[in-house]
Amino acid sequence: MERLQRAPRHVVLSACESGLPDVRPGDEQLGLAAALLAMGTTSLVATVLPVPDELSHAVMLRFDGHRRRRLDPASALARAQQELPAAAAFRCFGAG
Repeated sequence: MERLQRAPRHVVLSACESGLPDVRPGDEQLGLAAALLAMGTTSLVATVLPVPDELSHAVMLRFDGHRRRRLDPASALARAQQELPAAAAFRCFGAG
């Protein structure tokens, strides 16, 4: 990722716990989500808890459908979570 000339604007990490940081000595947050946001990614959707593959797939289909209707990432995720309350493990970091 460091070779990219610029960070991707929006990123979705649908794997289990992909949004969890790892806090190291000095209170530094490390992790893929933290690295992408530090590089300039404006919004990142990721899970903060274990999520079954079937649920992740269903959430991502709904999220993508709402994004195609021009909703910003946070609103698209919120709408998907309204449709699938079990999707509470997904979070949107950053702004749209």
